[in-house]
Amino acid sequence: MNKDVWYTLPQHVIEPDPKLIMSENYGVIDFETTNVDKGNPHKMENHVVSVALRCNATGKNMCVMADEFTARDSLGDLSRFDYLVAHNAGFELGWLWRCGYELKDLFVLCTQIAEYTIAGNRTWGMYASVDGCLERRNMPRKDHPVGKLIRKGVCPSTIPPKYLMEYNREDIVLEDMLWRHMRKEMKKLDLLKVFYTKCLYTPVLVDIERKGLHLDKDRVEDLYDTTFEEQRNLQLEWDELTGGINPKSSPQKQEYFYGTLGFRVPKNARTEKGAAKTDAATLLRLDPKTPEQTAAIRVVRQLTKCKDLMSKYLSKFKACVEDDEGILTFRINQTTAATHRLSSTGQKYATQGQNIPRALKKLFSAREPDWEMAEIDQDGLEFRTAGHLGRDAVARDDILSGTDPHEMTGKIVFAETWNFNEKSKSKHNNPLRQEAKAETFKPLYGGIKGSPRQMEYYQAFRKKYAGISATQEKWADEVVRTGSLVTETGLRFYWPNTIRYSNGSSSNFQAICNYPVQYLATGDGGVTPIAVILQWHLMQAYDLESFICNTIHDSSISEVKREEKEIFKEIAEWSFTKGATEFLANMYGIDLFVPLSATVEFYKYWSEKA
Repeated sequence: MNKDVWYTLPQHVIEPDPKLIMSENYGVIDFETTNVDKGNPHKMENHVVSVALRCNATGKNMCVMADEFTARDSLGDLSRFDYLVAHNAGFELGWLWRCGYELKDLFVLCTQIAEYTIAGNRTWGMYASVDGCLERRNMPRKDHPVGKLIRKGVCPSTIPPKYLMEYNREDIVLEDMLWRHMRKEMKKLDLLKVFYTKCLYTPVLVDIERKGLHLDKDRVEDLYDTTFEEQRNLQLEWDELTGGINPKSSPQKQEYFYGTLGFRVPKNARTEKGAAKTDAATLLRLDPKTPEQTAAIRVVRQLTKCKDLMSKYLSKFKACVEDDEGILTFRINQTTAATHRLSSTGQKYATQGQNIPRALKKLFSAREPDWEMAEIDQDGLEFRTAGHLGRDAVARDDILSGTDPHEMTGKIVFAETWNFNEKSKSKHNNPLRQEAKAETFKPLYGGIKGSPRQMEYYQAFRKKYAGISATQEKWADEVVRTGSLVTETGLRFYWPNTIRYSNGSSSNFQAICNYPVQYLATGDGGVTPIAVILQWHLMQAYDLESFICNTIHDSSISEVKREEKEIFKEIAEWSFTKGATEFLANMYGIDLFVPLSATVEFYKYWSEKA
């Protein structure tokens, strides 16, 4: 990586210093805006109504009525502060961008993320409100009548300026009081490092939200039409099989499946009144024996799949390409998951960005016709993370030698049918290998029960990777003893009242095994988020037109200008390997026991190879 370019990045990125959090040279900022979609800054119909800024060093509060075109005149050069403070900082960052500030230059510390960091996996830290944070600390809560009006849906633009500015000023005073208390808590709990890293991620996520994903209109419409026709034909076949029973009538379906076809009612598949259930999930559990039963279940399964695809995705995608030029947007949430990984919430079309089915990724393309989609994926990240946490020499040797971790799984779980060829170029397309993937890493997450073959594999895994297994037991011992577990980054997870059973296992064992691995690998203070932070800043430092449009667990997805592919690949590979490794060492003092590896793939359509 070109060091000359590296040193053009903001100081808080290239020399991250958590002690900066204790600086007194900070500002507290709060916007009041119009309230379409709760004031979403990415909705161009929304506008700034007022803005308040408190300078901690001087104790002065400023509040003005302004819009996004004039607010900057009052706010001035925000680089005079070491950092800014806001609650739900993504909102303020979105509006600061609308006001003309560069997201890459802003370091905003978020009190909502602070509460989430302090809480660990305890639910009171998720989506914490300012009032909730104040109440938990027995501090004065916001009680201005304007707040009640806004919560009832009154638009701030209709509230008399005198009262709105009073409310805006009260916000920054209480926010400052809360912040001063929170940073002391985090320092005492040794959480400043992980909190700092989480806040570096926020402007990156705001920018990704702003960009959205692009749907290819022709592909969406083609798949919509094909699926619609398939659904229509299946419905005709269903009507012919059943004599046209009403698919919404439980009595008619009960008579057909459990009477005419003679299916047995599955276990636990009766209503409180004793009637046999006929919902889609129950019907998919039925075990066909006769040709008539097989035909009915085939149609039910295919029809259910088509209906789900149409209702959950394709109808929404079709509306998106027709009404919004195919730009699918979603909100990325930093404070909702117990594991501290990201989640997402669909916006206009209620479709998440984190859980798009693999079969539908081919519908996404770059919005410019001569650009490409790029996906950076960290190879075997969770296994590498577990190997690191367990300081497992066997896992490290397997990683360095390129041993396929799914081979042992297949040989044990699918002993009769496994036919693995180490030299085969198509080994990654082996169907059994794909099935083996679902089993391979269950022991990483405390999996101990299953079929005899599965349990044989779990035992073999624990024996082979003794370092990982011993660390899992050590974690369980710590949680039984203290009710919590401190991870390598300093984040603490809580499982109070965890007990050891007489057979030697413990309650909460799966979560205890799962959370530390998932968090260090893909949690928002861990490896992948660090890599995405570095990638995002370096792409701007090189002044690339290419941009990141999504991030999912251990990967990032970008739209890349073809002329920029070479430098993009260099940035991506460095950020996801050496860059992330160096950051972990500098920030947390973590010297990775196993190396990181990343693959960069370019596609015309996301995940679809030519």
